[in-house]
Amino acid sequence: MHHACKRMAAQHAEGIRRAATLATTCVLLAACATTVPLKRAAPSLSGIARYEPVSRPDEARYQLQSGQTSNTPAATRWSDPVYPPALVALNLPTQVLLVKLVIDGTGHVARVLPETESPDVHGPQTAAFLRAIRTAVQDWRFDPLRIVTWKGSGDDRVLVSTRTLPYSLEYRFTFSIVDGKGTASSGRSR
Repeated sequence: MHHACKRMAAQHAEGIRRAATLATTCVLLAACATTVPLKRAAPSLSGIARYEPVSRPDEARYQLQSGQTSNTPAATRWSDPVYPPALVALNLPTQVLLVKLVIDGTGHVARVLPETESPDVHGPQTAAFLRAIRTAVQDWRFDPLRIVTWKGSGDDRVLVSTRTLPYSLEYRFTFSIVDGKGTASSGRSR
């Protein structure tokens, strides 16, 4: 009988070992089969900022006198505005702001004045868009406006004076989110 008890104890121990091995295998298989749900990344949004000069037939211009000439001022250096990063996640509709840039006699932007006809000038985010515009245009440079006065004509023409004067230009700035991605572009060749 003692032999029978030993055999039964050995069989019982073997059964426990097999059960433990089976349980361990099941746990390992279950761990392999468990899938961790993947978090979907939020769409990557970035903003696009564009601008273009606006010409109005009714804008005030300097009147040249007889014997005077002037140059046509143009931008000589500019950088694209940046869509305000804090506003990108809001996925706002396109924002359009008209601003008048006052250019001083050295070709620097002296002031940025929002135009009241801007479609979005009164929106709650306007201040952030205006800051983005001001940040970009602070480094813009323009040819100074020069009015040259001459005496005489043809080969007998003599330079009397050259004056540089302040002037203003109007620009339309458009801020958009497009397909969740974008780059700021002026559409101008440098």
